[in-house]
Amino acid sequence: IQCLNQIQTDKFYLHNRATGFLKLKLNVNTLDAYFHSNGRVKLCGQVNEEATLQSLGIGDIQCRNLFTKKINVISSGIGNIYVTATDEINIILSGIGTIYYTGPLKQQIKTGLGNIIEAVD
Repeated sequence: IQCLNQIQTDKFYLHNRATGFLKLKLNVNTLDAYFHSNGRVKLCGQVNEEATLQSLGIGDIQCRNLFTKKINVISSGIGNIYVTATDEINIILSGIGTIYYTGPLKQQIKTGLGNIIEAVD
């Protein structure tokens, strides 16, 4: 699934349980995204306040070009996740894979086999 136009709204709730590739461009105030899917996800654009990503699926989630002030990542899935935030990043990792982050890491909890790594430009 690919949306060619930018999605603009106050609160955007994304619940993906599909198989395949998902690509969205956002301009929202808050994002609540739940991935219980199999495949790649690419989100870009702007979340003006806070984004929450929860991954229980298989595949990479690319949010390197999704700019937000605060992001919360909860990963119990398999695959890599790439995130960026300007003010605060909170990560809970119990899955397999690596979370790459750019921005100030405030909290990290790791109980799985994955890694939490600061991305180098």
